[in-house]
Amino acid sequence: MKKKLLETGKAILIAALALNAAMLLARIALSHNGVASSRDVFVAVQRLFRSTSDSAPEVLETAEAALPVQAAGMLENGRYGIVSGFEEMDRLYNTTGAIFAEALGSAEKAVSIKEDAWADALSEKGLYFAFDVKIPVAVLAGWFSITGDENFAASRFILACGSSGMVTLLYSDGISHYSCKTSAKAQTLIEQLETCRPNGAKFAFELSDTQSVFANVDPYSLIIDAMNTSLASYGSSDTLNKAAVTELMEKLELNPYAKSPYEDKDGWLVYAYSSGGLRISGDGRAVFTVGRGENFDLITAQRYGNDGISDATAIESTRVFAKQTVEKYCGDARVYMSGYEAEGNAVTVTYSYYLNGLKPLTPQFGHAARFRFVNGIAVQIELEYRTYSRQEEPSNLLRPLYAAAIYPEHSGQLLTAGYQDFNSGIVSANWIIK
Repeated sequence: MKKKLLETGKAILIAALALNAAMLLARIALSHNGVASSRDVFVAVQRLFRSTSDSAPEVLETAEAALPVQAAGMLENGRYGIVSGFEEMDRLYNTTGAIFAEALGSAEKAVSIKEDAWADALSEKGLYFAFDVKIPVAVLAGWFSITGDENFAASRFILACGSSGMVTLLYSDGISHYSCKTSAKAQTLIEQLETCRPNGAKFAFELSDTQSVFANVDPYSLIIDAMNTSLASYGSSDTLNKAAVTELMEKLELNPYAKSPYEDKDGWLVYAYSSGGLRISGDGRAVFTVGRGENFDLITAQRYGNDGISDATAIESTRVFAKQTVEKYCGDARVYMSGYEAEGNAVTVTYSYYLNGLKPLTPQFGHAARFRFVNGIAVQIELEYRTYSRQEEPSNLLRPLYAAAIYPEHSGQLLTAGYQDFNSGIVSANWIIK
């Protein structure tokens, strides 16, 4: 009898899981206009069978760490470009994520190429991604759960469909350019791009001969003549309230009830502990500095050797920390990695708020979070708590042609829009001149 009841229970559980899976996949299909990509299904299965009691770390969604700020699909009859918009970028990145991972995972030894070869690849059928940050190739591979040993950081990637029938992977840091053969099939990528429609996107270098103003900007800036003429504006405010301070202190393993703060000469509230000092401003900023002699990393909960912290650990641990602090309160924004610097025994990882795929300049620090490691230990954390809410009033921009004309001569910066947040309460889109 007990055995029969056990078998019946198993059957009910299997049926419930199957129904749950069907409902989940149906929701995914509906969210993608009735088409569920292989990556969507893979993520759905992961979510379905991930035990809530399992202590294993959360499986990282690649787009949670960094999302391209510009992208292009090179098609048979033209080019499809994206220069703003979370939804469009999400859709393209999710659709092509699997082939990107396959190309990265199967890439042969990279060979250095000249810039002419890089530019030529942008005229072939394929895919182009540009990030705001130079990402160590091994770290990017780790996000896709594949191996990647290239000791190089890149911010731009091309998947080119040449005549061989296989995808060629090209990547660049804006100065040096590399090419790798892969085993990813070009036809698969071409099929994934079939839903894209040309929208007149050009690269600046293709226009600079006839419109000289584009010679002032980065030659690989994507130009869409009608782009960004009207973008949403956002309300902005600081959100470092008492509850957020308490959560932050608990995350830093500081007892929020054990110490009373004092006010320093700059008006910051200072909490002093043996493990470090936490300073809180009245405009949403928080700075934690580790105490001298501390040898335990509060972020990664482990101590590293004299060879320092790994790229992957520094990025992933800080991403989770930013997600659980500033991103929790950011409203209609997202938080992405926007900077990574490694020099000697020091590593700095920076995260910024993004609105509709574009980065705002925040009023104080200029970023959402910044983490500094020395010898594998996080020695300082800077956070700026901001909340953004989408407004009905749009931001109107100059056409790209006129925007390029006001860039400093020969600046070489990526022509891109962004948001300027100066504590005015309303954040408007504008062209960003670095």
